[in-house]
Amino acid sequence: MHISDEQSAQQINKPNKAMIWVLSACSFLVLGSYAIARPSLKALLVDHYGKDAVPYAWILVAIGVTLTVAVYSRATARMELKQLYQRAVLWICAVLILGLVLYHSGLTWAVFLLFVWKDVYIVVLIEMFWTFANSVFQLKTAKWIYGVFLSVGTLGGMAANFSVGGLAEQLGTGHAPWLVLPMLLGTAALISFMPNMAPESQGSGETPVDFASGFRLVMRTKYLLCLLGIIALIQLALNLVDYQLTSMIEANYASSEDKTAAFGTVYGYIDAAALCMQLGGGLIISVIGVGGVLVGVPVVLLICLSAFAIIPTVGLISFAFVAGKSMDYSVYRTAKEALYLPLNHRERAQGKAVIDMMIYRVAKASAAALLIALGALSSSPELLVGISVLAVLGWLWLTAKILPLYTRRIESQDTSRPTR
Repeated sequence: MHISDEQSAQQINKPNKAMIWVLSACSFLVLGSYAIARPSLKALLVDHYGKDAVPYAWILVAIGVTLTVAVYSRATARMELKQLYQRAVLWICAVLILGLVLYHSGLTWAVFLLFVWKDVYIVVLIEMFWTFANSVFQLKTAKWIYGVFLSVGTLGGMAANFSVGGLAEQLGTGHAPWLVLPMLLGTAALISFMPNMAPESQGSGETPVDFASGFRLVMRTKYLLCLLGIIALIQLALNLVDYQLTSMIEANYASSEDKTAAFGTVYGYIDAAALCMQLGGGLIISVIGVGGVLVGVPVVLLICLSAFAIIPTVGLISFAFVAGKSMDYSVYRTAKEALYLPLNHRERAQGKAVIDMMIYRVAKASAAALLIALGALSSSPELLVGISVLAVLGWLWLTAKILPLYTRRIESQDTSRPTR
Protein backbone atom coordinates (compact mmCIF):
# COMPACT_ATOMS: atom_id res chain seq x y z
CA MET A 1 0.00 0.00 0.00
CA HIS A 2 1.33 3.42 -0.95
CA ILE A 3 1.96 5.80 1.94
CA SER A 4 1.50 9.52 1.31
CA ASP A 5 4.14 12.05 2.37
CA GLU A 6 1.85 13.34 5.14
CA GLN A 7 1.20 9.84 6.49
CA SER A 8 4.91 9.07 6.30
CA ALA A 9 5.74 12.21 8.29
CA GLN A 10 3.21 11.22 10.96
CA GLN A 11 4.78 7.76 11.21
CA ILE A 12 8.27 9.25 11.57
CA ASN A 13 7.16 11.72 14.24
CA LYS A 14 5.43 8.95 16.22
CA PRO A 15 7.68 5.87 16.14
CA ASN A 16 5.88 2.72 17.21
CA LYS A 17 7.04 -0.53 18.74
CA ALA A 18 7.18 -2.17 15.32
CA MET A 19 9.93 0.24 14.22
CA ILE A 20 11.95 -0.58 17.33
CA TRP A 21 11.60 -4.31 16.67
CA VAL A 22 12.48 -3.88 12.98
CA LEU A 23 15.64 -1.88 13.65
CA SER A 24 16.66 -4.17 16.53
CA ALA A 25 16.33 -7.21 14.26
CA CYS A 26 18.26 -5.44 11.50
CA SER A 27 21.04 -4.54 13.94
CA PHE A 28 21.27 -8.18 15.07
CA LEU A 29 21.31 -9.56 11.50
CA VAL A 30 23.67 -7.00 9.94
CA LEU A 31 26.33 -7.29 12.65
CA GLY A 32 25.78 -11.04 12.84
CA SER A 33 26.36 -11.34 9.09
CA TYR A 34 29.60 -9.38 9.38
CA ALA A 35 30.74 -11.65 12.20
CA ILE A 36 30.40 -14.59 9.79
CA ALA A 37 31.98 -12.83 6.81
CA ARG A 38 34.96 -11.22 8.55
CA PRO A 39 36.67 -14.24 10.19
CA SER A 40 36.04 -16.63 7.29
CA LEU A 41 37.16 -14.26 4.52
CA LYS A 42 40.17 -13.09 6.49
CA ALA A 43 41.14 -16.73 7.05
CA LEU A 44 40.81 -17.46 3.31
CA LEU A 45 43.04 -14.52 2.41
CA VAL A 46 45.73 -15.53 4.91
CA ASP A 47 45.44 -19.20 3.95
CA HIS A 48 46.00 -18.53 0.23
CA TYR A 49 48.32 -15.52 0.24
CA GLY A 50 49.74 -15.26 3.76
CA LYS A 51 49.81 -12.39 6.23
CA ASP A 52 51.86 -10.24 3.84
CA ALA A 53 48.79 -9.89 1.60
CA VAL A 54 46.75 -8.22 4.36
CA PRO A 55 48.27 -4.69 3.99
CA TYR A 56 47.60 -4.75 0.24
CA ALA A 57 44.00 -5.79 0.96
CA TRP A 58 43.67 -2.89 3.44
CA ILE A 59 44.72 -0.42 0.73
CA LEU A 60 42.11 -1.92 -1.61
CA VAL A 61 39.53 -1.56 1.18
CA ALA A 62 40.37 2.14 1.60
CA ILE A 63 39.95 2.69 -2.14
CA GLY A 64 36.75 0.63 -2.26
CA VAL A 65 35.15 2.40 0.70
CA THR A 66 36.04 5.84 -0.67
CA LEU A 67 34.53 5.10 -4.09
CA THR A 68 31.45 3.46 -2.57
CA VAL A 69 30.79 6.34 -0.18
CA ALA A 70 31.01 8.77 -3.12
CA VAL A 71 28.40 6.75 -5.05
CA TYR A 72 26.26 6.34 -1.92
CA SER A 73 26.30 10.10 -1.24
CA ARG A 74 24.95 10.78 -4.72
CA ALA A 75 22.30 8.08 -4.36
CA THR A 76 20.99 9.44 -1.04
CA ALA A 77 20.25 12.76 -2.73
CA ARG A 78 18.07 11.11 -5.37
CA MET A 79 16.47 8.00 -3.91
CA GLU A 80 14.04 7.30 -1.08
CA LEU A 81 15.99 5.67 1.77
CA LYS A 82 13.97 2.47 2.10
CA GLN A 83 14.25 1.79 -1.63
CA LEU A 84 17.96 2.65 -1.53
CA TYR A 85 18.56 0.17 1.30
CA GLN A 86 16.81 -2.66 -0.52
CA ARG A 87 18.66 -1.97 -3.77
CA ALA A 88 21.95 -1.75 -1.90
CA VAL A 89 21.32 -5.15 -0.30
CA LEU A 90 20.63 -6.68 -3.72
CA TRP A 91 23.89 -5.26 -5.08
CA ILE A 92 25.78 -6.43 -2.00
CA CYS A 93 24.39 -9.95 -2.36
CA ALA A 94 25.16 -9.96 -6.10
CA VAL A 95 28.82 -9.07 -5.46
CA LEU A 96 29.05 -11.77 -2.78
CA ILE A 97 27.61 -14.38 -5.14
CA LEU A 98 30.01 -13.30 -7.90
CA GLY A 99 33.01 -13.45 -5.58
CA LEU A 100 32.13 -16.87 -4.19
CA VAL A 101 31.40 -18.31 -7.65
CA LEU A 102 34.76 -17.03 -8.92
CA TYR A 103 36.55 -18.41 -5.86
CA HIS A 104 34.96 -21.85 -6.11
CA SER A 105 35.78 -21.88 -9.84
CA GLY A 106 39.45 -21.93 -8.89
CA LEU A 107 40.19 -18.19 -9.14
CA THR A 108 41.76 -17.69 -5.72
CA TRP A 109 42.38 -13.97 -6.35
CA ALA A 110 38.65 -13.54 -5.75
CA VAL A 111 39.42 -13.63 -2.01
CA PHE A 112 40.73 -10.05 -2.42
CA LEU A 113 37.37 -9.04 -3.91
CA LEU A 114 35.54 -10.74 -1.05
CA PHE A 115 37.84 -9.22 1.58
CA VAL A 116 37.16 -5.72 0.23
CA TRP A 117 33.44 -6.51 -0.13
CA LYS A 118 33.03 -7.36 3.57
CA ASP A 119 34.45 -4.04 4.76
CA VAL A 120 32.57 -2.00 2.17
CA TYR A 121 29.12 -3.49 2.73
CA ILE A 122 29.23 -3.09 6.51
CA VAL A 123 30.08 0.63 6.16
CA VAL A 124 27.13 1.18 3.80
CA LEU A 125 24.53 -0.77 5.79
CA ILE A 126 25.56 0.66 9.16
CA GLU A 127 25.41 4.19 7.71
CA MET A 128 21.89 3.54 6.40
CA PHE A 129 20.83 1.91 9.65
CA TRP A 130 21.70 5.03 11.66
CA THR A 131 20.11 7.25 9.02
CA PHE A 132 16.86 5.34 9.55
CA ALA A 133 17.22 5.62 13.33
CA ASN A 134 18.05 9.34 13.27
CA SER A 135 15.04 9.98 11.02
CA VAL A 136 12.60 8.05 13.19
CA PHE A 137 13.61 8.81 16.78
CA GLN A 138 13.79 12.14 18.55
CA LEU A 139 16.50 12.90 21.10
CA LYS A 140 14.44 11.93 24.14
CA THR A 141 13.82 8.42 22.77
CA ALA A 142 17.22 8.10 21.10
CA LYS A 143 19.02 8.49 24.44
CA TRP A 144 17.87 5.04 25.54
CA ILE A 145 16.87 3.21 22.37
CA TYR A 146 20.26 3.66 20.68
CA GLY A 147 21.87 1.78 23.55
CA VAL A 148 19.40 -1.04 22.94
CA PHE A 149 20.30 -1.17 19.24
CA LEU A 150 24.03 -1.26 20.05
CA SER A 151 23.57 -4.03 22.61
CA VAL A 152 21.35 -6.13 20.32
CA GLY A 153 23.84 -5.72 17.47
CA THR A 154 26.69 -6.74 19.75
CA LEU A 155 24.74 -9.85 20.77
CA GLY A 156 24.29 -10.71 17.09
CA GLY A 157 28.02 -10.32 16.54
CA MET A 158 28.83 -12.45 19.59
CA ALA A 159 26.48 -15.25 18.54
CA ALA A 160 27.95 -15.41 15.03
CA ASN A 161 31.60 -14.96 16.07
CA PHE A 162 31.47 -17.81 18.56
CA SER A 163 29.59 -20.01 16.05
CA VAL A 164 31.57 -19.31 12.88
CA GLY A 165 34.35 -21.78 13.74
CA GLY A 166 31.88 -24.65 14.01
CA LEU A 167 30.08 -23.53 10.86
CA ALA A 168 33.38 -23.42 8.95
CA GLU A 169 34.21 -26.91 10.22
CA GLN A 170 30.88 -28.28 8.97
CA LEU A 171 30.50 -26.33 5.73
CA GLY A 172 34.09 -25.41 4.92
CA THR A 173 35.52 -21.91 5.33
CA GLY A 174 34.88 -21.11 1.66
CA HIS A 175 31.17 -21.95 2.02
CA ALA A 176 30.47 -20.19 5.35
CA PRO A 177 29.98 -16.74 3.70
CA TRP A 178 26.92 -18.11 1.84
CA LEU A 179 25.10 -17.80 5.17
CA VAL A 180 25.36 -14.02 4.90
CA LEU A 181 22.88 -13.99 1.99
CA PRO A 182 19.68 -14.92 3.89
CA MET A 183 20.64 -12.64 6.77
CA LEU A 184 21.03 -9.57 4.55
CA LEU A 185 17.97 -10.38 2.45
CA GLY A 186 16.08 -10.72 5.73
CA THR A 187 17.00 -7.14 6.66
CA ALA A 188 15.79 -5.92 3.24
CA ALA A 189 12.43 -7.57 3.92
CA LEU A 190 12.24 -6.07 7.41
CA ILE A 191 13.03 -2.57 6.17
CA SER A 192 9.87 -2.66 4.05
CA PHE A 193 7.94 -2.09 7.31
CA MET A 194 9.68 1.27 7.85
CA PRO A 195 8.01 4.51 6.67
CA ASN A 196 9.05 6.15 3.42
CA MET A 197 11.70 8.85 3.79
CA ALA A 198 12.44 11.53 1.21
CA PRO A 199 15.91 11.84 -0.35
CA GLU A 200 18.31 14.02 1.65
CA SER A 201 18.27 16.73 -1.00
CA GLN A 202 14.56 17.38 -0.45
CA GLY A 203 13.91 19.80 2.34
CA SER A 204 17.11 19.28 4.29
CA GLY A 205 18.14 22.92 3.96
CA GLU A 206 21.74 21.97 4.76
CA THR A 207 24.71 22.85 2.63
CA PRO A 208 27.20 20.13 1.79
CA VAL A 209 30.39 19.95 3.79
CA ASP A 210 33.25 21.77 2.08
CA PHE A 211 36.10 19.34 2.75
CA ALA A 212 38.80 21.76 1.57
CA SER A 213 37.61 24.42 4.04
CA GLY A 214 37.13 21.80 6.74
CA PHE A 215 40.65 20.45 6.26
CA ARG A 216 42.13 23.96 6.48
CA LEU A 217 40.11 24.56 9.64
CA VAL A 218 41.50 21.39 11.24
CA MET A 219 45.07 22.27 10.26
CA ARG A 220 44.95 25.71 11.90
CA THR A 221 42.98 24.76 15.04
CA LYS A 222 45.22 23.22 17.71
CA TYR A 223 42.33 21.44 19.41
CA LEU A 224 41.10 19.78 16.21
CA LEU A 225 44.65 18.96 15.16
CA CYS A 226 45.27 17.14 18.45
CA LEU A 227 41.99 15.28 18.02
CA LEU A 228 42.93 14.29 14.47
CA GLY A 229 46.31 13.02 15.67
CA ILE A 230 44.78 11.02 18.51
CA ILE A 231 42.32 9.23 16.24
CA ALA A 232 45.02 8.58 13.62
CA LEU A 233 47.39 7.08 16.21
CA ILE A 234 44.61 4.96 17.74
CA GLN A 235 43.84 3.43 14.36
CA LEU A 236 47.54 3.00 13.53
CA ALA A 237 48.24 1.22 16.82
CA LEU A 238 45.18 -1.05 16.60
CA ASN A 239 45.84 -1.94 12.95
CA LEU A 240 49.44 -2.86 13.76
CA VAL A 241 48.22 -5.05 16.64
CA ASP A 242 45.68 -6.60 14.25
CA TYR A 243 48.48 -7.44 11.81
CA GLN A 244 50.62 -8.99 14.55
CA LEU A 245 47.65 -11.08 15.69
CA THR A 246 47.11 -12.22 12.08
CA SER A 247 50.78 -13.22 11.86
CA MET A 248 50.56 -15.26 15.07
CA ILE A 249 47.36 -17.00 13.98
CA GLU A 250 48.88 -17.84 10.59
CA ALA A 251 51.92 -19.35 12.32
CA ASN A 252 49.96 -21.35 14.91
CA TYR A 253 46.90 -22.63 12.99
CA ALA A 254 47.29 -24.79 9.90
CA SER A 255 43.86 -25.08 8.25
CA SER A 256 41.57 -22.28 7.13
CA GLU A 257 38.84 -23.70 9.40
CA ASP A 258 41.13 -23.41 12.44
CA LYS A 259 42.07 -19.86 11.44
CA THR A 260 38.39 -18.96 11.04
CA ALA A 261 37.62 -20.32 14.51
CA ALA A 262 40.57 -18.42 16.01
CA PHE A 263 39.59 -15.11 14.40
CA GLY A 264 35.94 -15.65 15.32
CA THR A 265 36.80 -16.36 18.96
CA VAL A 266 38.91 -13.20 19.23
CA TYR A 267 36.16 -11.05 17.68
CA GLY A 268 33.60 -12.76 19.91
CA TYR A 269 35.55 -11.79 23.03
CA ILE A 270 35.81 -8.23 21.69
CA ASP A 271 32.01 -8.13 21.39
CA ALA A 272 31.52 -9.61 24.86
CA ALA A 273 33.95 -7.19 26.52
CA ALA A 274 32.51 -4.24 24.59
CA LEU A 275 28.97 -5.18 25.64
CA CYS A 276 29.96 -5.28 29.31
CA MET A 277 31.65 -1.89 29.05
CA GLN A 278 28.74 -0.44 27.06
CA LEU A 279 26.37 -1.43 29.84
CA GLY A 280 28.68 -0.10 32.54
CA GLY A 281 30.11 2.81 30.56
CA GLY A 282 28.13 5.47 32.38
CA LEU A 283 29.35 4.22 35.76
CA ILE A 284 32.97 3.96 34.57
CA ILE A 285 33.01 7.52 33.22
CA SER A 286 31.22 8.90 36.29
CA VAL A 287 33.88 7.33 38.55
CA ILE A 288 37.11 8.16 36.68
CA GLY A 289 35.87 10.96 34.41
CA VAL A 290 36.38 11.64 30.72
CA GLY A 291 40.07 12.39 31.27
CA GLY A 292 40.56 9.17 33.21
CA VAL A 293 39.14 7.12 30.33
CA LEU A 294 41.11 9.03 27.68
CA VAL A 295 44.36 8.36 29.57
CA GLY A 296 43.52 4.94 30.99
CA VAL A 297 42.73 3.18 27.70
CA PRO A 298 46.12 3.81 26.03
CA VAL A 299 47.88 2.94 29.31
CA VAL A 300 46.12 -0.45 29.38
CA LEU A 301 47.07 -1.08 25.73
CA LEU A 302 50.66 -0.03 26.47
CA ILE A 303 50.87 -2.54 29.32
CA CYS A 304 49.46 -5.30 27.08
CA LEU A 305 51.96 -4.54 24.30
CA SER A 306 54.85 -4.45 26.78
CA ALA A 307 53.83 -7.88 28.08
CA PHE A 308 53.66 -9.21 24.50
CA ALA A 309 57.13 -7.79 23.77
CA ILE A 310 58.51 -9.80 26.70
CA ILE A 311 56.45 -12.98 26.09
CA PRO A 312 55.32 -13.07 22.42
CA THR A 313 52.40 -15.51 22.50
CA VAL A 314 49.07 -15.75 20.67
CA GLY A 315 47.28 -15.34 23.97
CA LEU A 316 48.94 -12.04 24.87
CA ILE A 317 48.57 -10.41 21.45
CA SER A 318 44.94 -11.60 21.38
CA PHE A 319 44.40 -10.04 24.82
CA ALA A 320 45.97 -6.77 23.63
CA PHE A 321 43.73 -6.71 20.56
CA VAL A 322 40.59 -7.58 22.54
CA ALA A 323 41.38 -4.94 25.17
CA GLY A 324 42.14 -2.21 22.64
CA LYS A 325 39.22 -2.87 20.30
CA SER A 326 36.59 -3.46 23.00
CA MET A 327 37.50 -0.25 24.82
CA ASP A 328 37.55 1.68 21.54
CA TYR A 329 34.05 0.35 20.77
CA SER A 330 32.65 1.28 24.20
CA VAL A 331 33.92 3.58 26.95
CA TYR A 332 36.64 5.22 24.87
CA ARG A 333 34.19 6.03 22.08
CA THR A 334 31.89 7.72 24.61
CA ALA A 335 34.76 9.71 26.13
CA LYS A 336 36.09 10.62 22.68
CA GLU A 337 32.67 11.95 21.64
CA ALA A 338 32.78 14.19 24.73
CA LEU A 339 35.79 15.92 23.17
CA TYR A 340 33.47 17.16 20.41
CA LEU A 341 31.06 18.82 22.86
CA PRO A 342 32.89 22.16 23.25
CA LEU A 343 33.27 22.66 19.48
CA ASN A 344 31.52 25.66 17.98
CA HIS A 345 29.04 25.25 15.13
CA ARG A 346 31.60 25.67 12.35
CA GLU A 347 34.12 23.31 13.96
CA ARG A 348 31.42 20.71 14.46
CA ALA A 349 29.93 21.05 10.97
CA GLN A 350 33.20 21.09 9.04
CA GLY A 351 36.07 19.94 11.27
CA LYS A 352 34.31 16.95 12.83
CA ALA A 353 33.02 15.80 9.45
CA VAL A 354 36.51 15.87 7.96
CA ILE A 355 37.98 13.96 10.92
CA ASP A 356 35.22 11.34 11.00
CA MET A 357 34.97 10.75 7.26
CA MET A 358 38.64 11.04 6.32
CA ILE A 359 40.93 9.81 9.07
CA TYR A 360 39.38 6.37 9.62
CA ARG A 361 39.94 5.50 5.95
CA VAL A 362 43.37 7.11 5.70
CA ALA A 363 44.68 5.53 8.92
CA LYS A 364 44.16 1.93 7.74
CA ALA A 365 45.76 2.70 4.37
CA SER A 366 48.67 4.43 6.14
CA ALA A 367 49.19 1.42 8.41
CA ALA A 368 49.14 -0.80 5.32
CA ALA A 369 51.71 1.38 3.53
CA LEU A 370 53.93 1.30 6.63
CA LEU A 371 53.71 -2.49 6.84
CA ILE A 372 54.53 -2.85 3.14
CA ALA A 373 57.55 -0.56 3.55
CA LEU A 374 58.74 -2.44 6.64
CA GLY A 375 58.22 -5.74 4.82
CA ALA A 376 60.47 -4.52 2.02
CA LEU A 377 63.11 -3.86 4.67
CA SER A 378 62.64 -7.38 6.09
CA SER A 379 61.57 -5.95 9.42
CA SER A 380 61.39 -8.12 12.52
CA PRO A 381 58.26 -8.65 14.64
CA GLU A 382 60.06 -6.81 17.45
CA LEU A 383 60.20 -3.69 15.28
CA LEU A 384 56.42 -3.82 14.73
CA VAL A 385 55.85 -4.04 18.48
CA GLY A 386 58.19 -1.10 18.97
CA ILE A 387 56.31 1.01 16.41
CA SER A 388 52.99 0.06 18.05
CA VAL A 389 54.37 1.18 21.43
CA LEU A 390 55.58 4.47 19.90
CA ALA A 391 52.11 5.03 18.40
CA VAL A 392 50.50 4.52 21.82
CA LEU A 393 53.04 6.85 23.47
CA GLY A 394 52.23 9.48 20.84
CA TRP A 395 48.54 8.90 21.55
CA LEU A 396 49.18 9.53 25.28
CA TRP A 397 51.24 12.66 24.55
CA LEU A 398 48.49 14.18 22.40
CA THR A 399 45.92 13.26 25.06
CA ALA A 400 47.97 15.21 27.61
CA LYS A 401 47.96 18.14 25.18
CA ILE A 402 44.23 18.13 24.45
CA LEU A 403 42.84 17.65 27.98
CA PRO A 404 43.76 21.18 29.21
CA LEU A 405 42.32 22.62 25.99
CA TYR A 406 39.13 20.59 26.55
CA THR A 407 38.85 21.84 30.15
CA ARG A 408 39.32 25.48 29.12
CA ARG A 409 36.71 25.19 26.36
CA ILE A 410 34.17 23.57 28.71
CA GLU A 411 34.78 26.27 31.35
CA SER A 412 34.45 28.96 28.68
CA GLN A 413 31.10 27.51 27.60
CA ASP A 414 29.86 27.42 31.20
CA THR A 415 30.82 31.04 31.92
CA SER A 416 29.30 32.28 28.64
CA ARG A 417 25.88 30.83 29.48
CA PRO A 418 23.47 33.35 31.01
CA THR A 419 22.59 32.74 34.65
CA ARG A 420 19.09 32.94 36.00
